[in-house]
Amino acid sequence: MANFNISAAVVYQLGEELVSDEITALMELVKNSYDADASYANVIINTAARVVDDAELGKPCPNGYITIEDDGRGMGLMDIEQGWLVISLSHKRKMKMLGETTRGGRTPMGDKGLGRLSTQRLGNVLEMVTTRAEDKVKNVVSFNWGDFYSEKLLTDVLVDIWDIPKSAGEHGTKLLITDLRDTQIWDKERITIQNKLSQLISPFSEARSFQVFLTINGEPIELDKIAKRIREAASSTYSFNYKSGAGLNDKGQLTIKGSVKLNKIDSTGSDRDIYQQLIVPDQGREFFAYLTNPASEYYLSNITYRGENGWFIDYEQVIDLEGLAGLHYQRPTEQPESGERVKQAKSSQDEKQPSERNDGSEQEKLFVPVLADPGSFAGEIDDFKLRPDESLDNIFNKASEYKEFVKRQVGIRIFRDGFGIRPYGYEGQDWLGLGRNQTSGSSFYGLRPNNVIGFVNLRGEINKKLKEKTDREGFVENDYSRNFFLLTSVVRDRINTFIETVRRGYVEFRTKQIGDAIGLDVTSYQQSVRLLNSTSQEATKVEQQIGQLSDAVDQANVTLSQTNEALQAEGSTAAAVALTPLLERLRQNLIDADQQIQSTKKVLPRIKQITSVARIIEPRFNELSRQLREFSELASLGLVAESFSHELVNISNRLDLQTQQAEDAASKLSVKEFTAYINAVRSSVGSLRKQLSHLAPSLKYVREKQESVAVKRFMSEQITFYRHNYPTVRFTEVEPFQEFTIRANKGKLSQIIDNVVLNAIYWVKSRAEKVPDFQPEVYFASSQQALTIWDNGLGVEPDVEHSLFKSFTTTKTDGSGRGLGLFIVEQLLDTMNSTIALLPERNEHQRRYKFIIDLKNAIQV
Repeated sequence: MANFNISAAVVYQLGEELVSDEITALMELVKNSYDADASYANVIINTAARVVDDAELGKPCPNGYITIEDDGRGMGLMDIEQGWLVISLSHKRKMKMLGETTRGGRTPMGDKGLGRLSTQRLGNVLEMVTTRAEDKVKNVVSFNWGDFYSEKLLTDVLVDIWDIPKSAGEHGTKLLITDLRDTQIWDKERITIQNKLSQLISPFSEARSFQVFLTINGEPIELDKIAKRIREAASSTYSFNYKSGAGLNDKGQLTIKGSVKLNKIDSTGSDRDIYQQLIVPDQGREFFAYLTNPASEYYLSNITYRGENGWFIDYEQVIDLEGLAGLHYQRPTEQPESGERVKQAKSSQDEKQPSERNDGSEQEKLFVPVLADPGSFAGEIDDFKLRPDESLDNIFNKASEYKEFVKRQVGIRIFRDGFGIRPYGYEGQDWLGLGRNQTSGSSFYGLRPNNVIGFVNLRGEINKKLKEKTDREGFVENDYSRNFFLLTSVVRDRINTFIETVRRGYVEFRTKQIGDAIGLDVTSYQQSVRLLNSTSQEATKVEQQIGQLSDAVDQANVTLSQTNEALQAEGSTAAAVALTPLLERLRQNLIDADQQIQSTKKVLPRIKQITSVARIIEPRFNELSRQLREFSELASLGLVAESFSHELVNISNRLDLQTQQAEDAASKLSVKEFTAYINAVRSSVGSLRKQLSHLAPSLKYVREKQESVAVKRFMSEQITFYRHNYPTVRFTEVEPFQEFTIRANKGKLSQIIDNVVLNAIYWVKSRAEKVPDFQPEVYFASSQQALTIWDNGLGVEPDVEHSLFKSFTTTKTDGSGRGLGLFIVEQLLDTMNSTIALLPERNEHQRRYKFIIDLKNAIQV
């Protein structure tokens, strides 16, 4: 009988390949301390010492040493011989597979059983002292990695093990690494080391569950202190906290809080002067009043004034997951029809939460979709301007140092129990899509990838469903990770919407203040044109008056000269002496007046040209208005086309399925299946025709056509279309449904109704995916020459009810929302002299939910 052995050099090569650099090696050893339930890991690097400064490990070290010490569980002799010395044997791997935690409740960071190989990347000689609290002695292990260089068999490499006395209750592990492989890296790359450690070990104290101390050649490296102080210079800061849903009655909740400094809205150049005039004197109080005025275009209901130490406002938003679309739920493979009782789930791998019947019977259960919950998590995001505050003077001597530090730290990282998860936030990796969001039309002022520092904090046991890939490069893609990324994208979008509202609100506030100062309605370009024309007309009058004044000044100069000559002729009389200084001052005043007149004469022709400018501007304003109407119509057409193309995909899929079934039936000569196939084709063609008939009125050559539209008949046709295409939704006309006739373009009216109704369909269908026995319904009412549309969903989120008709406002979280639908509706209705509004009435969820389309001004007379 024979057995395999292995060369010792293979172990050395394995360590070289698995551990890429010294920093990674150091981190693997620190993670081992964490997995041992230590409260700290103390790392000391000393490249200058020639003797180890330690009572237990005192020995020569010609080129310095590294020690890593912790107060973890430690190891007994059996743990060392049957575990630590067995390469790639890891009890942690089994623990993670079974969902077990350490005695301290931690989910192990390591699971490959290769962490001890990290020491060879740092130095050639390793000595370890370790003990458990219950042991009577400390165990010492010592060996030289140089022994692995040779062609020895692995079983021939000797490891020395002995024991030494210990104090009662003492526990933990200390590693001593000598004969360092590279002593210069620790000094030369100190900044790099500090930066990498701040990435791999959380630089945020809030994200740590145990402490890491690092000293290099006697100098403590303060990872937390600098990161915390630099964060105080942020122009705005945000925190978020997701509270996991614990059961059917707790749907989960996401809370976002933020604080904004006044310098977030500060500008440079000429705008800075306006900021100094409008914001600085009252520290933004009047601007805050504008933002909290429900009548303002950029109203915010969830802010409070702070007004201290440079801070402007605080912000808070609470989001119930019940109202979020796009979340992933665990459900049976074969989903039962609404209300159907099923005795057994078809899938054992998907988690379900059964709801028992009132009689307590377990025979029949209604399977309720359960959220693939990633577990509670929290985080923070700090938004910076790359221009240092005065408060940074005691941290950094130069502005460039501040910028460089922020640039090295930028990114939003994900930490689990204080350890970074790659690649999220590392080396410019923008997992949250801030750069992509920055270039979109919806986010001009929002978070930017190179201006933020932040983290998401995960916990081992709480977030165990978020599994990391075997190569430690990101999460395994599943419903839990998808929901985690969706929730963090909600945080991003809501913060961006808030920032956008504040910044755009400031622009509008500034414009309004300037307009008020000159008595101009800045919302009316017609008034601006009228003001330009009237100014030009006034300039013509002033020019005439200036001409008369210039003649008067010239005449006064002549008279003054004649008077002066007469005085000179009289000689040095008392009157002449007294009048001479007075006449000289008068002469100087006339010279000054003439200079002002000449300057005014040069300006007046330019002012008179304002009329020509107004004539140029006015048609351009009209053209812009026309283009905006065209944009609204084309964008709406695009949304209709998008819906149409989506339906085409469904129709083609159905045809493909029916064709396959017909092909299978052909081999069995079954006439019944062919008949069903023909009927399916006819139905699909009918659907296509209905879609095309719905799209045709929106085409350009039809779009401008105005005709009489009987609203009740038109809405009946629309509702028939919706019932055919959305059979799972109930559409109800509330009687009595008033009939009235308007003059309008049918295609445009179809687009208006579509955008409102498709929004309603989206939200009720989203709710139906989560709530058993929920019947999606959309209602239509007609009275007082207006249409009212509403649904039985949750209603409009309070935080967006005042900005619902602004462009790029959306609360859809699955990427399907562009925030243009209701904006386009408002623009299209404006071309019909009609309006849309969200009624103040609230539903059972205390949300506004009814949309009223006022068509009085479109009534056919």
